[in-house]
Amino acid sequence: SDLLEAERLNNEHAALVDEPVFISEFVQGVSEQFLDYEGGINIERPEEDREFYLDRLRFRLLITNLLNNAIRHGESNPITVRLEYRGDRAVLEVIDQGEGIPEEHLGQITEPFYRADSSRQRNTGGFGLGLYLCRLIAQAHGGELMIRSKSGGGTHITVNLPSHPPDSKSASAV
Repeated sequence: SDLLEAERLNNEHAALVDEPVFISEFVQGVSEQFLDYEGGINIERPEEDREFYLDRLRFRLLITNLLNNAIRHGESNPITVRLEYRGDRAVLEVIDQGEGIPEEHLGQITEPFYRADSSRQRNTGGFGLGLYLCRLIAQAHGGELMIRSKSGGGTHITVNLPSHPPDSKSASAV
């Protein structure tokens, strides 16, 4: 469950099962599972693929959670999934044109069980763990998750990852 996974990742001794992954192809493969979304998914990625050391299952969970959120709150508008390289880092962006997140909630939206509007839970499901889990996954890989959004203006989530997770969190260090 997401709650158990969050607890594992929140433990400072959590081990990633990091392995070489061709990240551009991986992002494409996971994103293509959502191509039946009525608003459409635009996947932008570099032709050049690079190897990054990632926990494949957890990185898949991160992408899946971000896309599920974008679809859930995207109001049937197009979603963009963009991957680019900046130096030795990968920058993954998921951009929707949906309802957005009110500014006063941005500071707490990646906290466990936090929902910007509890009444949305009845309509959209979920328990407020998705973005929290995404933040933990990014941090476990030595990266960060950033959210820009405004009410009625869509949401732009950026995940910035190094090519290798820090040794202290990698399975090879255990």
